[in-house]
Amino acid sequence: PGHCVAFDSSYVNVTTAGVAIPNRYYPTSVEDAYDAGFSNKFTEWSATNREQFQVDCPLLYNETIALGDDMLCCTESQYTGLSTQVRMIPGLCSACKENLRNIFCQMTCSPNNSMFLDVNEVRIMGGDDDHPDAVFPAVEEATYYVGKDWIRDIYDFCEADSSFSLLCNPNQDCHDGYGLMEYMGKYAFNSIGSPLQINVTTMD
Repeated sequence: PGHCVAFDSSYVNVTTAGVAIPNRYYPTSVEDAYDAGFSNKFTEWSATNREQFQVDCPLLYNETIALGDDMLCCTESQYTGLSTQVRMIPGLCSACKENLRNIFCQMTCSPNNSMFLDVNEVRIMGGDDDHPDAVFPAVEEATYYVGKDWIRDIYDFCEADSSFSLLCNPNQDCHDGYGLMEYMGKYAFNSIGSPLQINVTTMD
């Protein structure tokens, strides 16, 4: 098994309400994080968040919580931010949305995200008004490793969705899964989108 290559959020000031904040560079195991006082034990989350996690991240839920893995690489408060982010993904096709949401669910909450995620760049940032004396190592750029079949399938899942052009517009040179992921992972700190640059590459 892997470990958490990033854990919890970097609680920094943002100027746009409701946007996602960067992940914190904090390599740790899920057990050590819990022992340090973080709220990453799923069964201790609120009933509302436990139910919502199954809706937002069903694929991750089925391969972790449903199999008895109770610890995640995200805290409960970090998950609530993730939930807001993934619900902004447009589309009517459930398979498309489920798989697109899974990208961010896995990156943020998978207890083994070190197995498919490399942190390439970290930016030291001051804390927000609730953490005025804190300094956070915010993940600014990461490499996300996926399989070639996955990168093909994600495009096929979504191509027929009527809202797909909002994410991958052929007129903007988006013709495959790589183009889709380039758009989804584009750095957009302080605006709607990803709070870090995600570079997707295949591992086979």
